[in-house]
Amino acid sequence: MERLIRNKLIYGDLFLVDQPHLVERYNRALEAFGLKPTELMGFGIDAMGFSPEIAAEFEDDLYLNPFGINRRFILLSPDQARLPVVQTSFSSTADLMQRFMAENAEALRVLTLKDVVYGEIEDSTLQVTGIDDLKSIKQVDFVVQTPDGLIDKAKDLTQLSARFETEKDAWRDETMIADMLALAQECGDIRRNRMIPERLHFRHPSYWTEHFGGLYIFFDDDGTSVLGIDERPDFLGDGPVPDWYFTLTDERTVFQFLESTGRLEPFNPHWLKASGTLDRRLDHYVRFEIAQREPETDVAAIDGIGMKNWTNQNIGTLGDDRAFHFLSDIRKAVANNRPVDFYGVSSGMRFLVHRARPDHPDKGLVNRLISEYVPFDFVTRFAVNKQAFYRDYQTYPDRFRDFVVSVMRSDYLPDRDAFWNNAFERWGRPDA
Repeated sequence: MERLIRNKLIYGDLFLVDQPHLVERYNRALEAFGLKPTELMGFGIDAMGFSPEIAAEFEDDLYLNPFGINRRFILLSPDQARLPVVQTSFSSTADLMQRFMAENAEALRVLTLKDVVYGEIEDSTLQVTGIDDLKSIKQVDFVVQTPDGLIDKAKDLTQLSARFETEKDAWRDETMIADMLALAQECGDIRRNRMIPERLHFRHPSYWTEHFGGLYIFFDDDGTSVLGIDERPDFLGDGPVPDWYFTLTDERTVFQFLESTGRLEPFNPHWLKASGTLDRRLDHYVRFEIAQREPETDVAAIDGIGMKNWTNQNIGTLGDDRAFHFLSDIRKAVANNRPVDFYGVSSGMRFLVHRARPDHPDKGLVNRLISEYVPFDFVTRFAVNKQAFYRDYQTYPDRFRDFVVSVMRSDYLPDRDAFWNNAFERWGRPDA
C-alpha cells in the first residue's frame, strides 16, 4: 500500500493539522467524545476529521465510528468540505457531510475561526443487530457542539437580542444588557456573522453499508430493497427468502430491478463512444488478461501495436472469452453506428455497457453497484467503489500495480471532476 500512499491514491488530499492551536482544538474534541488526546503534533484529517495517523496511534480505525453507525465528526476548517471521507461504514456518509457543510457554510466558517466544531450524525439506530436496524434509517440529524458552547451562547444572544428589540422597557433591564454584552464578547456580531447551524435534519438516501458483509439498501415509495453477497444471510433466519432481498450473484434480477425502478440509463452508444468508456474498458480488460497470464510482463510498456499483436497471437483463447467478445462486438457496432441486438446477452454482460441514469438521485450508488460487475475497470472502481479497488489491488501482480498507478496518475488524479462528468454525468442520448 506504500505505493498508493506515495501517489496519493490512499490518504491523499487530507487537511494537515500541524499548528499548535489546531492540535489543541482537536484534542478538546477528542476529550469531549471521552477519548484520550493525541500525542502527535502533526497529522492529516479527512472531511469528517478522521486521521489515519491517530487511528494508528490509538490502534483503533473506528475511534470516530463506534459500532459502525452514528458517525462522529471533528471540524477544524471549512476547507474540509472539499476533502474525501477516508473511513466509513456507509456510502452515504460523505454525501450527508457535504450537504451539511454546504447548507451551513457561513455558520461553520465563523465557528471554526473561534473553536473546533464536533458532533455526530444521529439516526434512530444506536447499534446494528439486524436488517430492520438498517432498513429503518430514513433520516438523520446532525448534533453539533463546540467545547466552549459557542452555539448555545449564540442562541442565547439571539433570543436576548430579539427581546431587546421587541420588549418595550428592555433597555431598562441592566442584567439583560450585561448578559448581552458578555455574550457578544464571545460570539461577536451575530447580526453580520451567522453562528448557528440551522440545517441539521436530512433525508437519508439509498446507501451501501459494510454491515453483514456488504449490503446495498434502496429506498422506494413502495418499499425497501436489499441487495447482498450471500444467498441467505444470517439476518433472514430459516424462513423463505423475502421478495425484498436478492443476491448480487443473481445478475438478471439485479439488472431488472435497476431497470424497472428507473435507475439504469438505457443503452447509450453516444456516451460509450464520446466518453471513451468503451475503449478504456476493452483496453484494460486485455491488459488485465495479459497480467494474469504473464505476471512479469510490463503491461504499461505495451503500445497500441503491441496490444493488437498480443491479441492476434492469443485470439484462440480470447475468442472464447465472453466479455472480450461482447466488448469487441459492441465497439464495432458503436463505431459504425449500427444497432445492437441484446437478445441472448446475459445481464452480467450488459452491465459492461451501462451506467446509472445521470438525473437519478441514486446515481452514485447505482454506479457503485454496476462497478461490482466490471472489476477490471479499476479507474471506475476507484471513483465510485474504493473499498473494492483496494481489495482488488492487493491481488494484482506487481507489474500490473505499476500500470494501475500510472493510469490513475495520468487519467484520473489530474482532473477528477472531468473524469466524473465524462463517465457519469455528460453525453446524454442525442435524441433526448
